[in-house]
Amino acid sequence: MEFQYHKNGFPKHFTFAEMTATNTRFGNAPSTWAQVDAIRETADFLDRIRERFGGPIRVNSGFRSKAVNAAVNGSKTSAHLEGRAADIRAASGKEGDNRRLLEILIGEIRLIDQLIIYHEMAGVESSPIRFIHVGLPEAGKKPRMQ
Repeated sequence: MEFQYHKNGFPKHFTFAEMTATNTRFGNAPSTWAQVDAIRETADFLDRIRERFGGPIRVNSGFRSKAVNAAVNGSKTSAHLEGRAADIRAASGKEGDNRRLLEILIGEIRLIDQLIIYHEMAGVESSPIRFIHVGLPEAGKKPRMQ
């Protein structure tokens, strides 16, 4: 699917700054062009999801440098390190909206490497969704659909 890019070459609804934001004290700039490309591909995917969702999506965490990933206790093999993952939620903060966002993502599972739902009460699926981790496959690799 082709995407229509807007100013700065990024999709309509997501900016580079949003995809690399951090609330840690560490720098969070990508160090390779491959990371930049992956951040853009992740933003492309989220832009399409946002269009289907019909409302704003908040990116809690996108790309993470090694220092930022360590500061948030991220996995050493996290797709965030490569720019291929984002932790998202409905910007409204409403549980119904998060559930609807999850349904849309499940409908796109064939394109997703890893989809993890983080609930307010870990392991209790009926508790409210805090955020949804969306990990995309490396370029040219088949999604694991986990």
